[in-house]
Amino acid sequence: MMLSSYPLWWLALPVLLLPVWWHRQKRQRLKAEPLATARFLPSAAPEQLRVWRWRDRLLLLVRCLMLVTLIAWLAATIFPWRGDTVLLDAGVDKAWAEQQITAAGMSAAQRIELPPNGLQWLRQHERDWRPSARLLIVARGEQIAMPARVPPFSHQVELRTKLPPAAAPTA
Repeated sequence: MMLSSYPLWWLALPVLLLPVWWHRQKRQRLKAEPLATARFLPSAAPEQLRVWRWRDRLLLLVRCLMLVTLIAWLAATIFPWRGDTVLLDAGVDKAWAEQQITAAGMSAAQRIELPPNGLQWLRQHERDWRPSARLLIVARGEQIAMPARVPPFSHQVELRTKLPPAAAPTA
């Protein structure tokens, strides 16, 4: 499932045919000079034989590489499109998760399954969210590995974890 339209920029690759077309259109016109003995021949309309030769290959290569670079840059640029979102651990108790989501006031927010290394993933994909978006992470306590320093997020991120039930003491 494609979640945004930025990969569609790769469909612009046929634009690479433009430099080839421009290169093909650039032809050197030779100045025709009449021969002295041609006055004795019957006149005929000049015919040009178009032979396509690859000239300025380096220029053609540079033009194509510039277009590929532009398309790749556009394909990697993402306009923020996600709003309020809940990142939900698949193994968390559903009733407790719904209670936490409701308590945070994010019942209408979009829900995404929490990937492994959720905080790192969120840091890498943070550009997908609008500046005003709020993020809520609901997970089991052992699912989220907390780093020594809080990762710098540019969005409001709230983390709610459920501690595992205490193990029975052994005698």
